[in-house]
Amino acid sequence: MAPKANAVSFSRTEGFGFESVCREIHDSWGEEKRLVQVLVGLSQAECRKVREIYMEVYGEDLVQKFDPGLRFLPCLMLDPFERDAVFAREALHGNHSVNYKALVEIFTCRKSSHVLLILQAYHAKYRSQLDLDIASIEPLHPYQKGRGGRELLFLEKRSIAQLKLTFFSYKHIYGHSYTSFLKNEDSGEFEDAVRVVAKCICSPPRYYAEALYGCLKGTTNDKAALVRVMASRAEVDMDEIRCNFKKKYGVELKNVICETTPEGSCRDFLVALATKTATC
Repeated sequence: MAPKANAVSFSRTEGFGFESVCREIHDSWGEEKRLVQVLVGLSQAECRKVREIYMEVYGEDLVQKFDPGLRFLPCLMLDPFERDAVFAREALHGNHSVNYKALVEIFTCRKSSHVLLILQAYHAKYRSQLDLDIASIEPLHPYQKGRGGRELLFLEKRSIAQLKLTFFSYKHIYGHSYTSFLKNEDSGEFEDAVRVVAKCICSPPRYYAEALYGCLKGTTNDKAALVRVMASRAEVDMDEIRCNFKKKYGVELKNVICETTPEGSCRDFLVALATKTATC
C-alpha cells in the first residue's frame, strides 16, 4: 500500500509538494537529465507517492511511461518487493542464461516477510509461481541428485541466522573462511553461488562493495547489475558499502562510477544513489 502523503517527512524548501513535482516531471518530459535530477532528489517512498499522484492528475503510470533508455528510473517508483520481483524475472528470463548471482542476492539479503511479498508480487505481475520457476531450472537438477546435494540440503534447512553462525564457526575452527575453501575446490556455477550466499550472509556491505567494483572494473560493465544493486541498497546500507569500497580499493565509489560509466542520465542516476544516506 502506498504511504499516505502526510506520512512522508520533507526537509525541502517551503512550498514543496507532490503535485508540483508531478507538474515538473510532466513539463520536463523528454529532458532526460532533468527527469533524473528531479527523481533522484527524492526518497524512494516519495517517488512512489509521486507515481500515485501523477496517475491521479495525468492519468498515466510513470513506470510504464518512461522510455526504454530510462528503464532504470522505474526502480525508484516500485515498492522494494515489487522491484525484487522484476529483478527476479529478469534474472530468470532476461538473458540467454539464468543469472544465479542475482537470484542469490535477492533471496539471501531479504527478510522472510519480504520474500513472501516478492512471491506474491511476482505471481500478481507474471501469473506464475516464482519458486516453481526457479525449481524448474534444469542446471539445478544435477546438484540436487549428485555433487552439491548435501550442501543444498544443509542450506535449505537452516535459517539465515543459523547459516551466519555456521560460517563464523567454520572460520574459527579451521582458520579460514568457507568461501576460501570453495575457492580451492574445482570452482563451477554451484561453488560460485554458494560463495555468494556465504558472503551475502556474513557481510552484505562488503559483498556489495566487491560486487560493484567487479561491475565497474571488470571485463564488462554490467549496467543491469549496477542498477539492481544501487537501487536495492541505496536506502539500506549504502553508507557502509561506500566505506567498505573506499577501504578495500582506496577510491570513492562515485569517482569510479564517473570514470567507468559513459556520461549521461544513467551515470547521473548511479552517482546520485551512491551518495545517498540510509533512511530505512
